[in-house]
Amino acid sequence: MLKLLKHDLKNNLKICLIALFVGIFANSLLYVFFKNTINLDSQTFGTLEMFFFVLCILAVLGSLLALLVLIVMIFRRDYYSDRGYMMFTLPVKSNDIIMSKLLFALIWNLIFSVSFILVNFLGMYLLGSDAFLSALGKLINNPFFTVTPFTYISMAISYICKSFIGFITIYFAIVATKSLFPSSRTGYFWIIIMIGINMILSFIDAEIFERFPYIISYVGQGIVNVDSYLSLTGQSAMNVKSIVDFIGMPISSMILWIIAAIVMYQASIKIMDNSVDI
Repeated sequence: MLKLLKHDLKNNLKICLIALFVGIFANSLLYVFFKNTINLDSQTFGTLEMFFFVLCILAVLGSLLALLVLIVMIFRRDYYSDRGYMMFTLPVKSNDIIMSKLLFALIWNLIFSVSFILVNFLGMYLLGSDAFLSALGKLINNPFFTVTPFTYISMAISYICKSFIGFITIYFAIVATKSLFPSSRTGYFWIIIMIGINMILSFIDAEIFERFPYIISYVGQGIVNVDSYLSLTGQSAMNVKSIVDFIGMPISSMILWIIAAIVMYQASIKIMDNSVDI
């Protein structure tokens, strides 16, 4: 598995770094535009400034999309193409193949996430150091909740778990598509399968959450019942859950999605092991 991971990291290092550099550079330019606007005491951009501003936003989104496309294409290439046939003739387990792809996706996803977080924090600081530090201080030291190391650790764990589950869902959809539709012409049907899986699980998630509205708070309040918030807002469970996701981890959601991820992971291995037309 580690050899496969090392191979993927080495072979795709250049394109990942290019996408990362383009995104970070464009993201940094956004703060240059904001800084110039503040210095000029202007509330509007000219036509040229607006063009480059939109271009920078598209570049940031493009770099993130490029990473996602690369993650998908690497797996599809090694599973659909002739290269995939050669890989499966080697003494390599399907478990090792999927896990190496998951680790590759997770590593670069974390690198991109941390890089953009640091760039934006630095940009906000340079844009207005006093105001930014003051706002950050109010966020950390406020009377409503306490931000502790547990907050950052739990949010990081939650993000990693959600990323893993997301990539597993993508890989399972690709493997299932190959099994159901061997023709390469239907290779992109996996997108519909992935959307369908997410819609079904999200609906089940919202139904369970409505009956078991408990979350593990990010701010050290332990297990919190948000049933009162659910009844006060009068919104659907799915809408409320999308809000409380920012303040804690819904327990029912964690259990549901982890079980679903394990099932999809094992199913992917089983399908790959039994695959004939690779």
